[in-house]
Amino acid sequence: MEESFGAHYCSLHVRVSNKAALHLYRDTLGYDQNGVEVKYYADGEDAFDMRKTLNPSGPNSRCAALWSAVQEKAAALKKGSTKSKR
Repeated sequence: MEESFGAHYCSLHVRVSNKAALHLYRDTLGYDQNGVEVKYYADGEDAFDMRKTLNPSGPNSRCAALWSAVQEKAAALKKGSTKSKR
């Protein structure tokens, strides 16, 4: 997902009553509970919004590329403001 799409995380929804799925995603696969979607399912049951963070600084990550661009721009602005103060 990260390499192909530049994704920062994978997400899914799990019924709050689905203990087996919660165990699988949280305890085995390392997903975190991000929030609760109230009445997510047609029968009115809530769902946990589960997310697994991918490597945000991987070489193919859009996040890494964006962060690099922000750092370059900040350095250029800082350099420019230093020159104008002299």
